[in-house]
Amino acid sequence: RIRFVPSDEAAAAAPPTWPRVGAPKAGQVPAKPAESLASLASRLEKERYDAAGTRLDTIRKLGRTGEPKARDLLLALASKDGDVPVRAAAVRALGHPAWLDDVGAKLLAWSRDGQPKIAQAALEALHAADHPDREAVYREVLSSTVTAATVGTAARYLAYVGSDAARDAVIGAYRALTEDQPRHQVYLALRTLVDGPPPEVMTHAAQSTYAPLVAAALRDLRTLDHERTRELALAAARSAKPPETLLLALADELGGIGDRESVRALLALQPGRSSRFEPRLVERLAAVRDPGAIDALLVALGAEKPRTRRIAATVLGHIPREDATQALIEQIGAQPKKDPEGTAAMLKALARHGTPAAVPVLLRYAKSGKGAVRQAAVRGLAAVGMEDSRIRASFAGQLRARSWEDRVLALDATGEAAEVSLLTEVV
Repeated sequence: RIRFVPSDEAAAAAPPTWPRVGAPKAGQVPAKPAESLASLASRLEKERYDAAGTRLDTIRKLGRTGEPKARDLLLALASKDGDVPVRAAAVRALGHPAWLDDVGAKLLAWSRDGQPKIAQAALEALHAADHPDREAVYREVLSSTVTAATVGTAARYLAYVGSDAARDAVIGAYRALTEDQPRHQVYLALRTLVDGPPPEVMTHAAQSTYAPLVAAALRDLRTLDHERTRELALAAARSAKPPETLLLALADELGGIGDRESVRALLALQPGRSSRFEPRLVERLAAVRDPGAIDALLVALGAEKPRTRRIAATVLGHIPREDATQALIEQIGAQPKKDPEGTAAMLKALARHGTPAAVPVLLRYAKSGKGAVRQAAVRGLAAVGMEDSRIRASFAGQLRARSWEDRVLALDATGEAAEVSLLTEVV
């Protein structure tokens, strides 16, 4: 029997949960390589004097064989080779469970090596081999003064242990650390826990002065739809000159929130010469539909800073509303002549709207504009389409113009818009 549930009785949506992160299983025997041990040993000998990078694949495959001869070859490399990356790869490859009794003590010693790459490789190998003392080693590393990367490796593999005690130890390490980079590495390890970093750790990390840590925490808060996400993201946006790592996170998080204050904060950011921030910002803001956010974009068309005007115009080009079209038309007329990029961006946005009201403005600048402004207007007209008789007449005239520059510009625009019929007619 079907029972219809009234909307006020419908169950509330389940709160967001932390996405599960797959952890490598300790003591898992790797698949044997297709290449024979004899062939791998011969190749290793031939590569003896080659660059380290060419030898690593052979070393990894030797580690998957589980054979005593491969173990001995790897022990020799790990102990005596002159290239640190080769030694580290050999130590990591010695984590085959079949060799635990033979190399377990050496792995413990290497985990305390003064060379960070060797120590990190040993910490990984202890997990792969399912060494019984690995948890104690990870705890020891977390409580000692070592490099950030080594701390991060120990924290990550301690988190993989999966016990409550291991979880508490990683959280405790985060709280005990005071240096930015090690704390960031431990925070990343907390992300591998079944339930992720505790919310209080996320909010603490989001208030750090270390941009990579703040960026990671803000993304995690957003994942869980935490009530403080907006507050902390706005505070980070208002900090002094956030680096690109944080700028990208802010574009994602505040752009996802998409209200008036979030849009204002994003438009106020000054990324310098960032090559990735502006495209990401436009992409995120183009999806906003909150009335307050759109009002903020309309106001930003008249902002003092040219960059702010340009971004607002580009975003509004993706929001085909009558008030946005009218605001673009009005602002194009008020644009200072010394900002041709801003005018071009507004003309492109207007063309995206493609309304009849946009055509007279585009025609005017296609005739009287210069440089990038004229190009934007001509291409904009072609994008609107030749169905409008005014646009078709304008292009027909340009294609027959005496100036080769006029003809080339018109040809390019009609070609981009695939207006073959007009080209055929003129020719």
